[in-house]
Amino acid sequence: MLMTCDEVEDQDVYYYQGLHDIASVLLLVLEDENLTLAVLSHLVKHHLRDCTRSDLIPVLESLELVFDLLKRRDRELHDHIRSSGVPCHFALSWRLTWFSHDVQALEECVRLFDAFLASPPLFPLYVGVIALCEQRERVLSTEPDFATMHQLLQGINGGGARGISEESIRKALQLYKANPPDTLRREGGPTRSGLARSYLKYLRMSKSAEEKGAQSLEAKNPVAWAWVAMLGFSGFLTATAALSSVVAFWEGNMQFQLL
Repeated sequence: MLMTCDEVEDQDVYYYQGLHDIASVLLLVLEDENLTLAVLSHLVKHHLRDCTRSDLIPVLESLELVFDLLKRRDRELHDHIRSSGVPCHFALSWRLTWFSHDVQALEECVRLFDAFLASPPLFPLYVGVIALCEQRERVLSTEPDFATMHQLLQGINGGGARGISEESIRKALQLYKANPPDTLRREGGPTRSGLARSYLKYLRMSKSAEEKGAQSLEAKNPVAWAWVAMLGFSGFLTATAALSSVVAFWEGNMQFQLL
């Protein structure tokens, strides 16, 4: 069940710069302030928990996984970036805003949110690494000095002119399968999401929604209903085709244990 605002306040949740970007996307999709607050209240205690602590040390530590992933995915690109001396802080917005600050098109943001809601909390780092690899020629042609490289990487967060495509997300899922967080240098990151397991359980339900209000939401906005159902509302889940595709991949390849 989603947490109330009062429950969030009782558990040391702190606002951070960038949370409003996520809240904006939620509001545009859910089209209801109370529902948006409920979903956001849940996210800040689960997927975004590291981001809402009293400091960003857990998030900054998790960014070290970016170089570890990049080294396994594209050693030449990794070495070129590392030679510039640029730290991994260019990836900070990947976790803080789920790319919503940099991706301009709402439909792209919604597609990314589909994937992140159905995945473990560190998955945005995998998507970012793939977006970076897809612009390897641009990066490799850039002089490896600190200022130039830092400016380039800061502007690449939204996937560049091409954006982050469906294929990019699928490649990121494959990268996660081959290199889950616990196989990388930094351990301690969550490798399985209770929310993802719950969502797979919802996908197997065949009964109709129990509440008339849930049926109304589903009919009005299937994407909003998919997000709400995934985060714990009771009833039958009718997900978007895109979200179903992501979860089917997790189910077939990640072997999550159902609740």
